[in-house]
Amino acid sequence: MIEDSTALSFTQRASVKGMGPLTHETSQGFLAHTCLATHITRWDDENEPEVMLAGVFGQACWARERPQGTRKERKKTQRAQKRAGDPGESARWARAMANAGPMPAGVRWTLVADRECDIFGVLLACCAGNHDWVIRAARPRRTTSASGDVFAAAATAPVLGRFDLKLRARPGVAARQAHLEVRAVTTGIVAPRDLPGQHAPQASQLVEVRELDPPPDVPALHWVLLTSWPCDTFAQARRVVGAYATRWLVEEYHKVLKTGTHIEDSQLSRCERIQALLAIHAVVAVDLLQLKLLAKAYPDQPVARDLLAPQALDILEAKFGRPDKGWTNATALHCVARMGGYLGRKHDGPPGWLSIWRGWLRLTLMVEGYLFAPGQRTCG
Repeated sequence: MIEDSTALSFTQRASVKGMGPLTHETSQGFLAHTCLATHITRWDDENEPEVMLAGVFGQACWARERPQGTRKERKKTQRAQKRAGDPGESARWARAMANAGPMPAGVRWTLVADRECDIFGVLLACCAGNHDWVIRAARPRRTTSASGDVFAAAATAPVLGRFDLKLRARPGVAARQAHLEVRAVTTGIVAPRDLPGQHAPQASQLVEVRELDPPPDVPALHWVLLTSWPCDTFAQARRVVGAYATRWLVEEYHKVLKTGTHIEDSQLSRCERIQALLAIHAVVAVDLLQLKLLAKAYPDQPVARDLLAPQALDILEAKFGRPDKGWTNATALHCVARMGGYLGRKHDGPPGWLSIWRGWLRLTLMVEGYLFAPGQRTCG
């Protein structure tokens, strides 16, 4: 269960009723928190997970209120609310898992999240629901270890091994192969002093991942991961790192919503109507992302009927001809993107989300006409 939040901005529009501020007072929009359900189909020989999408497990939207009073007064109000047990926006983490009820037999749910989710209350909620977690540490939380906080305890843990990890390109940073060193230790995380109630230290494993010899002028990768997964061996710790590395999927999902389906270009006049549209786009975005993942992991596998209906394949075949390998995940994605303007030349890269979305939208409209036409009377 990979969770993350994103801000949807409508600042370019005139005032939309129900919107709230984002990064500054003149901005408007709302936030969307997504719990993306994925399924680890297998672990390879290097303990890298092969992950497929199951769907959107939960999604919550909210608009912030305009700030009132001075900064000092707002801080005082926030402290009072925290002492009263109000978690504020942090309550969104793990909420979808907590509200879903018991897990199906033979299934384990693991919350995977970035540093914003480093909240002691989230660990308590996961334990209460018998859920696992892999969360990147953000704060020097106190531990029961003599070494000190979580960062110090992880840094002094024994080295379990080293491995190479492919890092995706980031803004301003090119993709690269990182040589990493892994340490792991078991400890207890002490509850914050300002947390209401009495709470015993929370047992957790710490996994430190540190890059050795990074490229010049590039910050070295350094993760400290909190997890409930066992980390007694290098293989076990390696799986924790592999699970956290899948977190990019939720970022890619939000990218589909923004640059693919263009949810921020909606011309609807009220916030709740845009959020209702987002619920539709959310399902479409999962299907498109799943098709792209399958085209990369299983390019020669026949495309699934729940992703592209037979009528859609008939239309693609009539327009582009039947591919030599038949309708596989790769050929289907290629032709959908061509419907949206992708040229697919020999030296072109893989199709982007804009061409995939435009192609899917055009194909969907043609399928509706294809299904509607046989019932219509024709002249002549």
